Amino acid sequence: MKAASLIRYGEGPFELRTAFIKLCAWLQGKEAVILDSDPIECARALASSETKGSFIETIFAIPAWRPLYSIESEDGTRWKALADSCSKVLRGLRWKESMVGILDDSIKNLAVEIAHHPHRSVDSETISRLVLRTLYQVLFDTTISAADETLFFQGSIEWRKEIAVKGKGDEAIKKETARRLMEIVSSSKYRDGLQTCPDPMMWLSVFGQPFIISPQINVSDIMVATFFFLRKQPEHYQLAREKALNNDGKYLHAVIMEAIRLQHPFPILERELTRDLQLKDRLIKAGTQIFIPLDQFKQDQSFHPDAWLNGASPHPYQALVFGAGKRMCLGKMLASHLMVEMLRSLLIHIPDSQIQPDKGHRFSGRNNDGNQSFGESSYQLRKFLGALWRSYKIGRQAKKRIQAV
Repeated sequence: MKAASLIRYGEGPFELRTAFIKLCAWLQGKEAVILDSDPIECARALASSETKGSFIETIFAIPAWRPLYSIESEDGTRWKALADSCSKVLRGLRWKESMVGILDDSIKNLAVEIAHHPHRSVDSETISRLVLRTLYQVLFDTTISAADETLFFQGSIEWRKEIAVKGKGDEAIKKETARRLMEIVSSSKYRDGLQTCPDPMMWLSVFGQPFIISPQINVSDIMVATFFFLRKQPEHYQLAREKALNNDGKYLHAVIMEAIRLQHPFPILERELTRDLQLKDRLIKAGTQIFIPLDQFKQDQSFHPDAWLNGASPHPYQALVFGAGKRMCLGKMLASHLMVEMLRSLLIHIPDSQIQPDKGHRFSGRNNDGNQSFGESSYQLRKFLGALWRSYKIGRQAKKRIQAV
């Protein structure tokens, strides 16, 4: 079972994950190139294609997201329809005006609770619920009910588990989350979209994936990384607190960006090239699948937030944080603002000892959840064997199409 962990996290002296990727590519009849050292060249690769391809997103993420569709994972016309609908919703939101107050009030209330109950802490679940509470109110202009908050948080855990290849998510909870969200959207200002969309689940996914589920997962991962690095170097922690008190959002944004650079919530980015790409030292042909393993990227491991503030040119990792090209994260401005305001409010209102985003943190995309259990390894082994079989079938279908031409 150890092999499953080596494939999942790319550990060990023999790079089994690279070998697995190459094997899947061979079965599919494709070339695979792994870029892991030059962020600017990686950004060019990301921007050169809007196609994710037939590997990680197709084989692992799309099935894990069911019954929802993920804008991050889909390709072709389905991705374009989801992206267009999401952009339309984003343009209609007044999140800049409302987000600061919602987050600050929520964290102030938490501070009062913690003062009366010192055993309380801002743990992983609290971070997820803060994100959910804030984005729900931004979306629907109303406070989320306690029952819906609990259901949607539980749903995020089940999706998180399956997306991270940690185990099979509870289908009953996922379906109930989708059902309840359908009721909410049906009675909201967005209800017309359900009637005009040929696939109502597509319209529902515009709210379920980018606003309800993914932010709970990704922001909690990023807050774990942020406080991990701040606590490793107390001088950075103290400076961040001072900047928060002075409402210096630029420095807090730099802290978050640097944390993401070192511990990105997505272990691997991928693209299938739809045209030839000339990099510095080679020509990569159209049809090649490119992989960027952010969890093993060859980079300076020191924590330097100031690097995001110095100089007139953009930071070289700028385009790797939220992606590049047409597949760039649609909500990057909203997400950045939310994380900066969360970090600011936490540093101002919550005692340091009570900020524990790593407490209860589970099912991350990274190997930061403790020891790998036998059950997880067994599940991963089955998924990886299934990926080989799926790759074989993709390769056979591709050969048939070529022969038919």
